[in-house]
Amino acid sequence: MTADKQVAGTQSIRRASTILQEVAAAGQNGVRLVDLAQRTHLERATVHRMLRALLLERWLQDDDVTKRYVLGPLIFELGLCIPARSDFRSIFQPALRQLVRESQETVYLNVRSGLDFVCMAREDSAAHTRAMLHDVGGRRPLGIGASGIALLMEMDLKEAELIVKKNSQRFHHYGLATYEQALKTVHQSRQLRYALSCDLDIIGLSAVGLPIHNAAGQPFAAISIVVRTPRLTDKRCDELVAMMRRAIDRIERKIIWGNAVV
Repeated sequence: MTADKQVAGTQSIRRASTILQEVAAAGQNGVRLVDLAQRTHLERATVHRMLRALLLERWLQDDDVTKRYVLGPLIFELGLCIPARSDFRSIFQPALRQLVRESQETVYLNVRSGLDFVCMAREDSAAHTRAMLHDVGGRRPLGIGASGIALLMEMDLKEAELIVKKNSQRFHHYGLATYEQALKTVHQSRQLRYALSCDLDIIGLSAVGLPIHNAAGQPFAAISIVVRTPRLTDKRCDELVAMMRRAIDRIERKIIWGNAVV
């Protein structure tokens, strides 16, 4: 195989991966070809060609009426083959459920994935109307929401700024308009020592978040608690942060001493 063919093959894989991630980020609503071309910065003809191939191989499926693309059955089938040790949601579930019982709020577990984060689990409280920002499996850019900010706030500032800048062109899809607004929120959260997102995703909903560290001390995931904005007083915020710190302490001790794969 020539060097040119190797480069072309690698480029195609990267493009297909980017398209799959953008489709995943759109969730159950799906995404149109024109939007994929805009978000991936690829020519429309290139995106169309790759979509046809991904449909043929069942990585994607489309709706003849809405003309939107969603993830296909092959994704689910391959997911069934992931080794059980890689399913680390079960490591967190006891702590998440205890946090829900203590807080009586909706709790999210999100894991970093490149420039994005992915919702791995959501635990709802029966005490209040469910406060849902996104679905399990949903993918969003770092810099959005309490978890997306929590994963940035302990990074080297230049690295965090670079990630926010790279993601800023995607922010308007999630209610946050500008790079400056996201960066301001990161700076404020660094000072507070917890992530705070107020009415940036959905008016009327706010969230607080904290990162979870692996055995090397690096943030790889985050927990966030979503609250109706009128109920998030300073006192309530402090209470929730204290609850999250206790939950994260239990999780991190389990990661260190329980040989969890993260």
